[in-house]
Amino acid sequence: MNYKLWKKTLSAFFVTMILFTLLAVGVGAVGTNLFYDDFSHSFSPANWMLRGGYDTCAYIWDHNNKYLYGQDDAIVLQSNFVDGGKMWNDHYYSIDVRLQEGALGRSDTSKVILQFKDLFESSIENTPTYSYVIIPQTGETYLEKELYYTDKNGDEGYTRVKIDRDVITDKIEIDPSAEWFNIGMRITKGAIRCYFNEKLILESVCDPDDTKLGRYNQNTPDSTVGTQRYPLVFINYDNVLNVDNFQVWTGDYDFNTLPGDVNGDGKTNISDVSRLLQNIAGWRKATVDILQVDLNGDGSKNLGDATILLKYIAGWDVTLG
Repeated sequence: MNYKLWKKTLSAFFVTMILFTLLAVGVGAVGTNLFYDDFSHSFSPANWMLRGGYDTCAYIWDHNNKYLYGQDDAIVLQSNFVDGGKMWNDHYYSIDVRLQEGALGRSDTSKVILQFKDLFESSIENTPTYSYVIIPQTGETYLEKELYYTDKNGDEGYTRVKIDRDVITDKIEIDPSAEWFNIGMRITKGAIRCYFNEKLILESVCDPDDTKLGRYNQNTPDSTVGTQRYPLVFINYDNVLNVDNFQVWTGDYDFNTLPGDVNGDGKTNISDVSRLLQNIAGWRKATVDILQVDLNGDGSKNLGDATILLKYIAGWDVTLG
């Protein structure tokens, strides 16, 4: 075939494919996306408590890099349950984190935490708080239950119990150019599961025969977990860090490891190109599997990733990721 003709034919193929993908309807991942914020346009008060609430938010929107920046005084990032109605139950949620510096306080370790408060919508005071804690310097991680209770004699008490614990074997980088990592919690009825880079790390399920402290279980989640809505909280202790790509899915959200399965439907096809292009263009509901978007390995999400994905689907000898 004439080289110029071949080049024109190939160009026409790509143009046709791109036009098709822009018109295509993306197929959703397993589960339903409830909320997504990649901070590409703003740090919206409709989504986040920027003043008051749990604590004053000191995170800063980096409008050049499209993520949030926080240092040791930027402690609490909480979804806006007051004005924005950002509360969920029976769900999976996750956020990307990059640590630039750590252990800025008196301790030689620091923490990143995902947290929620059970029975948040009830009129009951001092309901249990659950925290998924990671200590980056050591890799230690644990699921902690913080509990105020009244015993059978009417005496009030307080306890913090590590209801599961482990060590993350993957090294967590602490450097201005460190790799991002993803942390997530799946909260369903009576069960809490914690993830690091979409790998299950911690798990605790309600045990009806558990030791009781007042009305609550001491060493496992209560059966009420996942039945009421609550705002979601990310906590930073003594780090300089970035956070990005906050996602909330229904509790049946399922991970995938299939190369190029951008939309998480268990297949790699033209729908994934469509979803990737929509996401790059800033479509708010065009959610993606964040571990499947940098397909050409250049460290960013752009049209180069869509191009290599098209080549992969067309059968070219290319490697994704």
